[in-house]
Amino acid sequence: MRPVVQRLSGSLLVRNVGFEGIGLLVNMVAVTASFVLIARALGPDHYGLVAGSVALTTIVGPFSSGGANHLLVKRRAQTDESLSVIIRPLLGMVLTGGAGAMLVVLAVRPFVLEVIPGEVLALICVSELVLGRSLVLLQQVGQALERLEISSFIRSQWSVARLTGALIYLLVVPRATPAGWALALLCINAAGVTLAWLTVRRMTSTTVTVSLPGLGDVGEGLAFSMNASSEFIKKDIDKTLLISIKGEGVAGLYTAAYRVLEIAMAPIIALANSTSSRFFRQGATSVDQTRILARRLTSILAVYGMTCMVALWLGAPLLSWILGDQYDEAVSVLRWIVAIPLLVGMQVFAAALLTGIGRQHERLLYSAIGTVTNVVLNLALIPTWSWRGAVVATYIAELVSLAGLWSAYFRLADKGTVEEQA
Repeated sequence: MRPVVQRLSGSLLVRNVGFEGIGLLVNMVAVTASFVLIARALGPDHYGLVAGSVALTTIVGPFSSGGANHLLVKRRAQTDESLSVIIRPLLGMVLTGGAGAMLVVLAVRPFVLEVIPGEVLALICVSELVLGRSLVLLQQVGQALERLEISSFIRSQWSVARLTGALIYLLVVPRATPAGWALALLCINAAGVTLAWLTVRRMTSTTVTVSLPGLGDVGEGLAFSMNASSEFIKKDIDKTLLISIKGEGVAGLYTAAYRVLEIAMAPIIALANSTSSRFFRQGATSVDQTRILARRLTSILAVYGMTCMVALWLGAPLLSWILGDQYDEAVSVLRWIVAIPLLVGMQVFAAALLTGIGRQHERLLYSAIGTVTNVVLNLALIPTWSWRGAVVATYIAELVSLAGLWSAYFRLADKGTVEEQA
């Protein structure tokens, strides 16, 4: 048994999973506390406005940043360039892409999301597309160096800053509003980026600077950014469409339930983050060994997903007790979506396998098919079935993506080296 565990994990992976787990635990506690405070203070309608704005920027964010965070991990794993050289144009890509995406989002708001006030969306765009994506890139330094204590520390700093900011905001203002909380989020993310920059400098002896990206950077990151955006569209388009079609109240209830789901999926993120660099490194030489790694890690997430499903179903009534009677219907929403962590967990490492062996475009294909399925079904089902239609659309889309990714996994059987499968 011990040789199998050592072969799968190794001391570095165990250490990194531990650091990532600690960081995510701190993140879960702090973000959950701030979520409860803000959701109760704003109420379903106003919380829905903020959540819809954040969901929109989450969809656009990966595309606006040009896949910079994935390029950082890939280049560090497969080249001898220093961290300072690698990250400089990537940060430039994030800043310029975020600013451009913000202008596009604000330009289309009157046509697709008129219900969201312009000042709220503008503040959240700066917070998420510029500052938030910069924070993600700096956090990714830990994964690139396979030193997850860096990522863990940056994530923990931001989580504590978010909770502190929420407490200060609620103590200072007499009445919480979407615009007020959006401004607070901007200040919190600005503080998070500053702390992250200082952390990278102190823990890696690297001073992060900015330069304009080249066409090669943009071209190489395009597939990564399209794939990430596709995944986020599949994950968050339902919240945006619910606001547009059914109003902010329904979107607020739906998003509140999803926040619980995101907290439950934190261990899945921890394991994925801890192994991303390994998939790039191992995938460069052996398809077969990368398949074995993907299969073993997926079995872990399958067990976790089933456990999570039972726990969420049993614990769902606590949601209205914590958030208040105005969120009673969110209990039903949560019970409808309890199987999503299992479906997502079953996809994570099949997708990482394709990325690691250089078949990013194939991964994008399956993701895009699932995303198109999700959007079409949401548009067809939400007008009649409200949030229940959104849940059905999500399940079908996740199953479509799951089938595609695992069909690719089995087609790669006995391919041996990357050169042989090419």
